Amino acid sequence: MTKKVRLPDVTLLAATSIEIDDALEALKISSCEIEFAAVKLVASDRPARLPAGFEFVSIPPMDFLGYGRFMFADLHRYFDTSHLPCRAIRRIRRECELLAR
Repeated sequence: MTKKVRLPDVTLLAATSIEIDDALEALKISSCEIEFAAVKLVASDRPARLPAGFEFVSIPPMDFLGYGRFMFADLHRYFDTSHLPCRAIRRIRRECELLAR
């Protein structure tokens, strides 16, 4: 087994109200070889199973505009490390696709 890369100043976080299981799977994959300071799922519904060491934070459901507000106005409240990777563009595109259906 390879030793995990340690990132003690980085929080891995996913925030969502849709496809919560997919967000959780992305967190699992992203943290399989990296040890983050924290791994957090910030979501409107708690998944059935949360892996050991992952933190769940409950938030109200968000629509497309609510997600944007969350990312720009509220995200800073959910982590206390100096770094947080962010890939919001793909998430926003996916939510637009779902809303267009």
